[in-house]
Amino acid sequence: MSSTSRGNLCLIEETGDIFSAPPNSVLIHACNCQGSWGAGIAEEFKKRYPGAYKEYAAHCKKNMAEDLIGTCFLIPPLEPEDEWRPKHYIGCLFTSRRYGRSKDNADAILEATTAAMQALLNHLKKWHAKPASTHGTGQPGAPAELFMCRINSGKFGVPWARSKAVLENLEIDGTEDIVNQIKVILKG
Repeated sequence: MSSTSRGNLCLIEETGDIFSAPPNSVLIHACNCQGSWGAGIAEEFKKRYPGAYKEYAAHCKKNMAEDLIGTCFLIPPLEPEDEWRPKHYIGCLFTSRRYGRSKDNADAILEATTAAMQALLNHLKKWHAKPASTHGTGQPGAPAELFMCRINSGKFGVPWARSKAVLENLEIDGTEDIVNQIKVILKG
């Protein structure tokens, strides 16, 4: 049920393995706009979700970095041949135009993080507002819980405290919706 009340995004930090989240969870990570998941946790996403990586890379190839920065790309579960693997949505937040030594500066990354997370939460809220019958035959269930690593703190080099602060300052509508909290998984 949606509400017109406003609140702030709630981050709940837990120790564990982000990849063992329940089926239909959204696994969120920060991405560059060049189509590369070549280092850090992004490389682990690429190994575990090769189909999602192909979708992400194709999305980056057909869009300019300036058009992607500050946006999100939600990829539905794409690994049907791995029946033993939980089916996860992958939430890509475009927080830096490039990677490595050419990555954006911390302030630009934080500005893009705010916009990208807001875009993802709005996308999820719209998804959940649809009647179940409009999700399409054969589609996986609607995205459920939200899980995230300490975005931007690895290869982008932004201290987690700074990313956490901008995320916790995000105002959201409908505080009882799925989009009001994210579990931040710290590697155990």
